[in-house]
Amino acid sequence: MLLAGACSADEGRAPLATEGTTPALPSGLPTDATTATSAAPTANPGDIVIHAVGDVMLSTAFADVEPDFSDLLSDMGGLFTTDDLTIANLECPVAESGEPIPERPFALRCDVAGLEPLANAGVDVVNVANDATGDYGVEAQAETIERAEAAGLTVIGTDADPAIVQLGPHTAALFGFSVVGPDATDAAAITAAIRAEADNDLVLVSIHWGEPEDRDPNPSEVDLAEQLVNAGADAVYGHGPHRLQSLRQIQNRWVAFSLGHFVWPLNNPNDPDSTVALTTVTPDGRIASCLLPATIRTDGRPALDRPDAGCDVAAEAALGSPSTTVPPTSGPSTAPTTSDG
Repeated sequence: MLLAGACSADEGRAPLATEGTTPALPSGLPTDATTATSAAPTANPGDIVIHAVGDVMLSTAFADVEPDFSDLLSDMGGLFTTDDLTIANLECPVAESGEPIPERPFALRCDVAGLEPLANAGVDVVNVANDATGDYGVEAQAETIERAEAAGLTVIGTDADPAIVQLGPHTAALFGFSVVGPDATDAAAITAAIRAEADNDLVLVSIHWGEPEDRDPNPSEVDLAEQLVNAGADAVYGHGPHRLQSLRQIQNRWVAFSLGHFVWPLNNPNDPDSTVALTTVTPDGRIASCLLPATIRTDGRPALDRPDAGCDVAAEAALGSPSTTVPPTSGPSTAPTTSDG
């Protein structure tokens, strides 16, 4: 099952019994960062499995993939084909129309052939709220949305309205926002939109924010994350810094501040780290979340580091702070502690 291995866990919307105590954090992690000393329970029938990834660049000009993209996610072990939902940040217009806008120092464009293989690999939802999908203007943006939907992908981030999906017994509102770039949305509008959908069983937010190459979220991002959780977000999946940042627990909800690159040219061979955020939800609303370590290969494609091992202390400690050094472990970790608020 997908949930073999270690995840940090929290209680869901309904009150749940506390099991164990909150684990001590390894040296070097932010004080509100999460770490795993034990794991989420083995998945049972009815449990919902959600994955989220960072920046996806569907371009043979940037990543050495086959022209038909058939091998795009072939090293992910079919992870996304057996879950209930996978969300990705589409960091480029997937269009043949439009011209580069002069305001951008460089313009990214993705190959239209990449969308269908992305969907076939199990990606269900793409966020287009970022500072790159508008690189070729509004015509290319509109074409991107049309092509993504034609490929069977749900598109979020076109406006403040969420996509509403049914995940088993849970109704989920899926939001896409950006707080950077020409299409940035301010915090008040974002929190108002989330608050209006807080009656849904789950509220999941994909958000583009942060400063390029930062390894830690800045105070304004932490403040905004707290606002999103207070408004009703159950899980927040961040991207934008082009680097990995920590997974943190805020009021028993989960914020992955930056998932980094996922499908991207390996510009720096010394920085190939990627990750997949894993969130699980039980029928009674119990939520667990962790980070699965992955590596971007030299051809720009991601590979899951240990497909059968799940999350572990080494992976989360390393992602939590660049100064933290934890010896790698092998195999699945033990079962997780949970916190009671």
